[in-house]
Amino acid sequence: MQADAEEENINIIEKFIDVNIRKEDEVNSQLTEFYEQYKNSSTFIGPEVSSGAKTAFVDSLIDSLSSCIHDDLEWSDKTKFLALQALRILCREPEGCEDVFTASGISLLMEYAGLQPTGKGKKSEDAIEPTKEFNDIVIESMKCLSNALLQHRQSQEFFDNNNGIKALLVNLKEVKNKSLQAQFLILRLIFLSTIYQENTSEVMDEYNVIEDLIDLFQPILENISESSKTFSTTILPGEISYSIVISEILKVLFNMMVNERKKDTDIQNSALITVDEDIAKKYERFIPLIVEYFVKSDMPNPPLSPPYTHAIHALMNFPVKGFESKFFPDGDYSIIDVLSNILEVTIKQSNISHSMENDDSVLINGAPADSVLPPLIILMTNLVEDNTEARSKLKERILPSDFDRSKPLNVGESIRACLIRLMTNTLLGNSRETISTLLYTLCDSNANKFVNQVGYGNAIGYLVNHQLMGELNNTVDENAPKDKNINPITGQIESEEKEDPFKNMTDEEKEREAERLFVLFDRLNKTGVIKVMPKPADSDNIVNDLD
Repeated sequence: MQADAEEENINIIEKFIDVNIRKEDEVNSQLTEFYEQYKNSSTFIGPEVSSGAKTAFVDSLIDSLSSCIHDDLEWSDKTKFLALQALRILCREPEGCEDVFTASGISLLMEYAGLQPTGKGKKSEDAIEPTKEFNDIVIESMKCLSNALLQHRQSQEFFDNNNGIKALLVNLKEVKNKSLQAQFLILRLIFLSTIYQENTSEVMDEYNVIEDLIDLFQPILENISESSKTFSTTILPGEISYSIVISEILKVLFNMMVNERKKDTDIQNSALITVDEDIAKKYERFIPLIVEYFVKSDMPNPPLSPPYTHAIHALMNFPVKGFESKFFPDGDYSIIDVLSNILEVTIKQSNISHSMENDDSVLINGAPADSVLPPLIILMTNLVEDNTEARSKLKERILPSDFDRSKPLNVGESIRACLIRLMTNTLLGNSRETISTLLYTLCDSNANKFVNQVGYGNAIGYLVNHQLMGELNNTVDENAPKDKNINPITGQIESEEKEDPFKNMTDEEKEREAERLFVLFDRLNKTGVIKVMPKPADSDNIVNDLD
């Protein structure tokens, strides 16, 4: 009895490290208990669980699952599922899961996922067949593989060496007739297995992946109005939406284009954002699909979250010049309105709209603005740079001709004021540069119009950095009131007769203001910022000598 009580107080992982010698009903019960206790956990090793105990638990699960295939251990499908589920959860923390990340561990998971080539010639392409059924065991195995490929880079090499990428591409051709869960997992595995591979373009072409991705994308667009539009990134059964599948399609597309660029671009041009024209033509059919998705789908909340962020990154790869008919089909500039809406909602949801502080704490839904905002701004700039109509439409949204000049242009909650505050924030390098470039482009890349629209004081930094000061002259803003004085520094209208600030003050208020100034100067004097000196008797006759 005492021994039983002591065992009850031992952590489930410490207690259950010898799963491979237990009876199946006990294994089933303990794995169910493990799931209930740890299903939401991301760390396991700590005061209650030693690294050695976790390693032993993982190893016993792998040994048992291997014995079910290669030896005479006969577990039911339910127990196999629970064991794979436990492995998936344990792999959230890489430490202690080293055996999962080995060549044999990856090979075992591939067998359970139906991705292992069959027959004697495991390297033969003819032996690769699509997964017959996406049952619970297959799905859980694919989730385990996803975690392993994500957590351990060398696992990707083991997966590829086992013809894993080819097995996925074979499945991609068939998965459009499967569940969204199956589509998601195949796409996620393709993304993870190619993210660091620079030599995948040939195999992608061989299996005609572009066609397969388009075949997945188009039906989703047709059904998008019926989509739950759930933007959760969870991969639990029943929670996969069309939008999540589109996110994975776009991530695979991005990988493919980046790998093509690495292969075909020399070192000097590797920093370019867009791919060259030949690569763009190869993938151009995705442009109208992504544009249509932007136009037809509901905006996620927050706007700059998947799949919109992935769609933005994908479109950033394409040059706009030469592909205008893809971005603006039949002269439809709806994409400009959609991106403008995304920007406006994003600004309203951030602390930019009411903050005047020049610091790096500008946040957009908890994330630094300097990492979230630039891709959207770059895409908007690309779209309007060489297209007059697109530029005119976006300018009317961001720099409208009718706006309030009664206060400095960087003051207020308008989109113009918020962007000007960001472009003058010296601590937000990426946002400052990209926003300045967008506003300058909206002003027809004309320094004088730029100054008139944002104010000289706000524009000076960008103009100096880009050696544009020589282009300035006395051009008058065509939208500015003709009978008003415009402060060239702030861009606001100044009254010809400035009101006396003391005019409406009572004597008591004037005394308090004088006292406040006296205290202020006294503090400055004490800290040495200024030094108050008594007036010399002959101060009127002082002549300063020149050194």
